[in-house]
Amino acid sequence: MTEQARVVQDSVDRAREVVRSLDKEFRKLQKRVDTQRRVLEREASKRLIRFVKDVRENPVIKRAEALQKDASRQVERGVENVLGAFQIASKSDLQRIDRKLNQINRKLKEIETSQGLTE
Repeated sequence: MTEQARVVQDSVDRAREVVRSLDKEFRKLQKRVDTQRRVLEREASKRLIRFVKDVRENPVIKRAEALQKDASRQVERGVENVLGAFQIASKSDLQRIDRKLNQINRKLKEIETSQGLTE
């Protein structure tokens, strides 16, 4: 091998070694980054759970939820009063009537079946 060919071959060998070394370092760095990401995700999840718990236990939030429930009940009562004043059946009235009609239908079918009146 000539001197020039040996210099070129040495340069190629060194370049390959540098690439291998960089690849190895990159893989180590990538592994560290993945590990750190998992640690941060777990920590963020724990903090979020803690935050949600703190918010739910906050007296102001509890009071706001209670006020919202009270307001909903008052609105429902107001709607029922308005419907009653105009003699309009409410949703719960219609559901109750529907259940009663279903019971009557079942009883009628039983009577028809027992008397042999079915088609």
